[in-house]
Amino acid sequence: MNAMVESAALAKAANEIRGLMKDWINNTLKVGSALARARQILAARSGANPTYKRGVVLPGWSKWLKDEVNLSTDQASRLIRCHERLSDKPGAEHLSAKVMRMLSHDQVPREAIVEVIELAKKRGIKPRETKEVVKKYLPKPSEANQKARDTGKPHLASDGNYYFGHTKEEAEAVEQQRTLIYGIRRAVKAMSDVADEITPLQFLSKAHLHQLWNRDNERELNNATKWLTELSD
Repeated sequence: MNAMVESAALAKAANEIRGLMKDWINNTLKVGSALARARQILAARSGANPTYKRGVVLPGWSKWLKDEVNLSTDQASRLIRCHERLSDKPGAEHLSAKVMRMLSHDQVPREAIVEVIELAKKRGIKPRETKEVVKKYLPKPSEANQKARDTGKPHLASDGNYYFGHTKEEAEAVEQQRTLIYGIRRAVKAMSDVADEITPLQFLSKAHLHQLWNRDNERELNNATKWLTELSD
């Protein structure tokens, strides 16, 4: 495909997507299909693999999405996954966009998708019920963990969590690390919120003497300041 033909095909895809997005709820799969075609054209232009992989950047894709259809790469990827997983399933058009996203995950069994679609055709189905249907077809946590250990890939279990094949000791270490990381994120968010409300000088002027820190707190403040400075650098 030469450059002129590519440009025309991309323009056609953009026009189609913009039109379909006017009735987004009823056109989720069609939008995903058109996005997939556009992504293939851009991939062919750059010689890249058109298949989406987390962390892999397709040259020109993000800019094209923003300029032409005002979508982020994450939004486009979710729509494309819905198309790839569901467009060949008769009756999938009866599903809501949220249910489609739930079923678009690679590890959702085909049997679960078929049952959800059948229920949707008869009486409609909501995300909560969809989740319960999918759970019936997923392995138990212990089985999912073993599959993850055997394959070296995370595996989704019936409790809604991913398992990575860890031993009990490894899982405890991972959970401790996760707690630490998210604790730091919450602390930084809290300080950011405080900074939007009050300056350090205002804080010192409003706080009573007994509410301020002692020597141990001063050490904590110095350590925190040093750590955040290194983090921002």
